Amino acid sequence: MKDIKHITFIGLNFYPESTAIGLYSTQLAQYLEQAGYQIDVITAFPYYPQWEIAQEYRDKPSYYQETLGSINLWRYKQYVPKQPTFFKRILHILSFTWGSFWNLWKIKKCDLVISIVPFTSATFLGYIQQKRHKAHSWIHIQDFEFDAAFQSGLTSKGETKGGLVYRLLMRLERFLFSKADRVSTISHSMLKKLEYKTTSPTYYLPNWIDEHAINPAFAKAHPYLTSSKFKILYSGNIGDKQDWNFFFELLKHLDFDTYEVIIVGAGSMRKEVEMQIAQYPEVSL
Repeated sequence: MKDIKHITFIGLNFYPESTAIGLYSTQLAQYLEQAGYQIDVITAFPYYPQWEIAQEYRDKPSYYQETLGSINLWRYKQYVPKQPTFFKRILHILSFTWGSFWNLWKIKKCDLVISIVPFTSATFLGYIQQKRHKAHSWIHIQDFEFDAAFQSGLTSKGETKGGLVYRLLMRLERFLFSKADRVSTISHSMLKKLEYKTTSPTYYLPNWIDEHAINPAFAKAHPYLTSSKFKILYSGNIGDKQDWNFFFELLKHLDFDTYEVIIVGAGSMRKEVEMQIAQYPEVSL
């Protein structure tokens, strides 16, 4: 990246969140830091996957600045709903976007701005930063936020794929994605979809894993994995996007003399899942 010294990261999730987008954004920023770039990060207060502000940050002021190595973190304490309905998610997005807008002006130098989606509104903030500093712009997509909302039923009643709201959001998305110098995403199927969503050059940038951290020779059997039953494991977010009603229906039909179910994760639906599986001793959370 010739002539680029100062990079602005814009994204909802970042350190100390240790899963999903927050983990990968942090590691990418640290990689660029080690390569000699000065990194500024505009982000929220850590809250995921528990959907509540992390305990160690609750007493911090609404605008909070800290460092991670030589990386400058500019945080805004966003609204986090305990039960993230469609309307409350909108407030969540608007809260982060509004607060982060003011943090933009605290960054004095920027040669490249990297906007992480979700939220799509990060690309709007990135566009402002791009214009302010005449910087290059890179959008990296971990999930197509609008598509996911319609496909998972998170939108309010009457807002269906192909409807007015959907068409408006798709146009907004395409407009913002096309303002970047480059747009990347994490899988080939998403890359194919991305080609219809932007006129900018597109790139494949998958998430990564450190294979040296995985050594079966030192693996120990977990207490949940000691029985001889066939195990069904779910590991990930316990939120609205997952079809838990389907999962609860599946439990009604499983032969628990043969099968054992293990759930590992956290999220906004965890308490509901705990209540529903209480009647099944063979299901562990």
